[in-house]
Amino acid sequence: MKMPLVDPVAQAEDQELNALITFYEETLGFCPNSVLTMYHRPRIAYAFIEMNKAVMENKGRVTSALKRLIAYVKANQQDTIDACYGFYETKDMKSCDGAKMYLKYDGGRLMPDYMCDNIINLATDFDHFIKLHAAGK
Repeated sequence: MKMPLVDPVAQAEDQELNALITFYEETLGFCPNSVLTMYHRPRIAYAFIEMNKAVMENKGRVTSALKRLIAYVKANQQDTIDACYGFYETKDMKSCDGAKMYLKYDGGRLMPDYMCDNIINLATDFDHFIKLHAAGK
């Protein structure tokens, strides 16, 4: 495992930031390391938190749950590609546990994006995506 260039702060001295850390722990179950790392520059930490709040506002048809799912998909994309195609040497996307989860919960709508950003714009549906991936496009 690689060591971080900047360690997250263990305890924030800023009471307002501590309140936000507590909020994250209560709502997400943890405080993202990015917030704790950004605390070295409190203005950046606050700006990041405000941006996150703005993104998570529900002013349209995209729910908070779907936004979190999309964030999770993007955060785990490379690990899943490596796991499905590299480390386990399988060509069957559906054999990947992460892939099964997304097929189950979103009917495969996020699957192409989850698996490979560089061909998502070419694919018209999941089967087309499989063909493009097999062809190395």
